[in-house]
Amino acid sequence: MRFTSVLLALVGVQVASSHMVMNTPMIYSPQHASTWPVTKDGPFPYPCQGHTEIVYRTPITAGGSTLVNWTGQAPHGGGSCLFGLSYHSTPSSPYSSDPEHYKTIYTIIGGCPADTAGNLLDPDHARGNDPNGNPDSVHCGNDTGKDCIRQFNIPFPADLPSGNATFVWMWYNQRTKNELYMNCAPVYIDGKDPEGLPEDSAFLNSLPTMFLANIPGLTSCATSQTGEQTGPFNVPNPGNFGVQLIDPDPIAAGNCSQAPVAPFASAGNSMPTPALPSTSSAPVSTVNPETHATTTSSFVKSTTSIAYSSTVSASTAVQTSATSSVTVPAAPSVAPVGDGPGPVDCNVPAGTLVCIGETHFGICDVYGKAYPQKLNEHQICVDGQVIYEAIVN
Repeated sequence: MRFTSVLLALVGVQVASSHMVMNTPMIYSPQHASTWPVTKDGPFPYPCQGHTEIVYRTPITAGGSTLVNWTGQAPHGGGSCLFGLSYHSTPSSPYSSDPEHYKTIYTIIGGCPADTAGNLLDPDHARGNDPNGNPDSVHCGNDTGKDCIRQFNIPFPADLPSGNATFVWMWYNQRTKNELYMNCAPVYIDGKDPEGLPEDSAFLNSLPTMFLANIPGLTSCATSQTGEQTGPFNVPNPGNFGVQLIDPDPIAAGNCSQAPVAPFASAGNSMPTPALPSTSSAPVSTVNPETHATTTSSFVKSTTSIAYSSTVSASTAVQTSATSSVTVPAAPSVAPVGDGPGPVDCNVPAGTLVCIGETHFGICDVYGKAYPQKLNEHQICVDGQVIYEAIVN
C-alpha cells in the first residue's frame, strides 16, 4: 500500500468542505449547491446562488415551525443567522432578485450554525460526505450542543399569507470577515388567505428586510474588516422574533450599523425554555407566533465574485495509477505566515483560492487578505492546487 498524489478539482472536492450548506429544508438545485459565499457576479450569485431547480417544495404551517439543518465542516466559530421569506417570483425565476423582497422572520445572534472555536475538519469531528458530495462533520442533534453542527426549529408567524414562497437562510460567520452565505428553499406556506397577492400582505411587509452586507457592487458596508472579532455580528434590525445565544462583538460589525445590545432581555447564564425552539417539541419563540408585536424586540439573551480558479488559463492534469485523471486550474500561492490565525496578503481576484504553505489554504477577500484554513489529512496545497494523497494498492 502506498500514497500517490492526485490533483482533485477544487470546485468539486475541497470547495465543498470549506463552509456550510443548508440541507433541511431541501434547497433549490441541491445537487449543485455550493458551500461558498454569494457575490454580485460569479458562479454563485446573490440571491440563492442563482439556483432555481425545484426538487421538493416543503410545506410549512404558519404558526408552526420547520427544522433547519446544515452540512459542512467549516462553521467558522458559528456566527449569526437570519431566516426569512419571499413570496415574489418572476417569469424566469421562482424568486426575486430584489433585496427588498426578502423579509426576516427569525434571527439567531451567535451560536449558529455551531458553537465552536473554529472549524470541524479534524478526524474527531469530520464525518464523510453527504449524498450530494458535500463533506460533513459531527451533528449535535439539538440546538445547544458544542463543537458540532446544530439544528434549529424555526418558528413561522401565524399571520403569514398562504402561497408558494422562498425560505432563506443567510449567515454572517464569526471567524472570518466580509462574507455572506445564503441558501434558499422552495416552500409552501399554509397560512391566512391573502386579500390579493401574498406578497402584498400587510403583515409580511411589516417585517424588516433581511440585512445585506459583504457583496461588493450591491451592498454599502462590510462586516468584520479586521478579522479580529471574538463574538458574533449583532445584526441590525433583526426583527421581533429571535434569540441571542452569544454576546456580540462590536468589532464584528465592521463599517456596518449594528443593533444595540440594551433591548435584549437578559435570561441569566442559560437560555430559558422555550426561548429557543427545541428539536423535540413544538417550537415557541420568545414572542408567541400567534401574536405579533411591532414595536419591541422579542429577543432573549443567553450566555456564542467567487472565482474558484485563478485568471491564469493554464491547467494541469495528473495521471493516477488507475489511468483516470482530473484537471484543475492553476492558482497562485502566497508565503506561509507561521502558526497564527492572522491574514496574508493576496494580490489576486476576490474569491480566488491561495496556498498558505502546504498545510493551509485561504480565500482572497475583497480587501486583498486571505485567512489560513487547515486542510484535511492527506491533503496538501502546492502551487495553488489542493493535492489529495490517495491510497493505492
